Amino acid sequence: KVNISNYYNSNNKYFIICNQFWRHKNHLLVLKVFEKYIERGGVNNLILTGDIDYVKDHNYIKKIKVLLKKKIFIDRVFYTGNIKKKYQIELLKNSIALIQPSSFEGGPGAGAINEAIALNLPIIASNIIVNKEIKYKKINFFNTRQELLNSFFLIESQKKSKIDHFKQSCY
Repeated sequence: KVNISNYYNSNNKYFIICNQFWRHKNHLLVLKVFEKYIERGGVNNLILTGDIDYVKDHNYIKKIKVLLKKKIFIDRVFYTGNIKKKYQIELLKNSIALIQPSSFEGGPGAGAINEAIALNLPIIASNIIVNKEIKYKKINFFNTRQELLNSFFLIESQKKSKIDHFKQSCY
């Protein structure tokens, strides 16, 4: 097993985004909605992988960096940087869901979607035309901020009910 403790060392479950920090990858949208998720009692964390210094839009990166410094995100949002694939896969494997929030893509979902499907993980993906080509039972599409927020809580409740069901069956 690959040791991910250098990148994530918390007992909380987490969502993950495995994208570079380009405007069309929509990190800003997810962070704004994740803030609402925390405010409304959401218990899971968020991990962001990718190179924040591989910049195509300096103003966009500034906005992300300002958001990441907000007090509400301390110990809730974790940024790993650009990491080796084996660590990214291990983080993905241990996540409760992949988030793929892109506003456009050349192909369905980008590489992380295929990895999440191979790992049988839930996926929360933007409702763009190319993503709708993805045929997978565990994908939740969102079009609005509210739908994204609802997806966070849906995944959280599904994971909690599976844990509760497991605990009940052990007694």
